[in-house]
Amino acid sequence: GLRRLGVPAERAPGGPAHAPDAGPCFRTPAAGEVIVGGRKLVGSAQVRLEGKLLQHGSILLGDDQRLLGRLVAGSRSAVADGASSTHLGAWLDPVPSLDALVETFTSAFRDTLGGDWHGASAAITLDPTLVEPLERHYCSSAWTWRR
Repeated sequence: GLRRLGVPAERAPGGPAHAPDAGPCFRTPAAGEVIVGGRKLVGSAQVRLEGKLLQHGSILLGDDQRLLGRLVAGSRSAVADGASSTHLGAWLDPVPSLDALVETFTSAFRDTLGGDWHGASAAITLDPTLVEPLERHYCSSAWTWRR
């Protein structure tokens, strides 16, 4: 998808994956993560438990990670000076709309992986009894600043 947009993305070279608590996501690229110009563009995390897989990924659209480096207590890492990460705005001007990005990445996944793909309905209703406890937990200052 990134290459379709004209971004010269590639995979970070070998080495082990990061430990589950390796610090800020964009600190350094792990093996196989997406980099551009040697700098991390796509942050990802994956966990496999009981035969199930959860994959999370994020792409920085603009700005960088220098603020995060200043907020992490005692940080003097590559994150602090922004040397380890990049953002889509550094490679594309202007950055495509969110809808255009979703369509580009979806079509790239479809073309690469094959299969029968269906778009999600915009009319998804979530049960508040399931959402509210998660929202209280992850939106709390205690969770955000636990380290």
